[in-house]
Amino acid sequence: MLDIVEYNTKRKLVKINPDKSELITLECKQPIEVTLDGAPIATVTSVKHLGIDRTAKYTVEPDVRLKIAQRTVYAALGPGLHARRALSPKVSFHVWKMYIIPRFLYVIEVQVPSSTNLRKLEAFQRKVLRHLQGWPERSSSTAVYTLAGAEPVELVIETRIS
Repeated sequence: MLDIVEYNTKRKLVKINPDKSELITLECKQPIEVTLDGAPIATVTSVKHLGIDRTAKYTVEPDVRLKIAQRTVYAALGPGLHARRALSPKVSFHVWKMYIIPRFLYVIEVQVPSSTNLRKLEAFQRKVLRHLQGWPERSSSTAVYTLAGAEPVELVIETRIS
């Protein structure tokens, strides 16, 4: 793979700076020395790519996902994403489905979520759906998903994979 990058860099099709490049080793017990144009590439344990911290474990950090989702929801609450204000619950759910869910579950299908992480993501989704519909906190999760027409997080991830 690095041979292709080096070949195209020499042809001036792309410009890759070896000083800014980083390498994550997966399932490698010994350190590897990798060079690009004669300059060594640094080996790191985690790297940020497209706004996501990638590690060798491929695990989901639910706290990071929840922070992103909360910021997105709070940004949408100002214009009226609430059951008792400007938008109807149907329109609010459509905004949730088309705008917030993609940001909430961005690249999660590539990583491996554990059952506890899925439970945290599900709890946040149920809380927001109850808020959007104007229901009390103690309403059943079956009613939340059935009446809102929403899908659980695990099902959304499975449909994205297949």
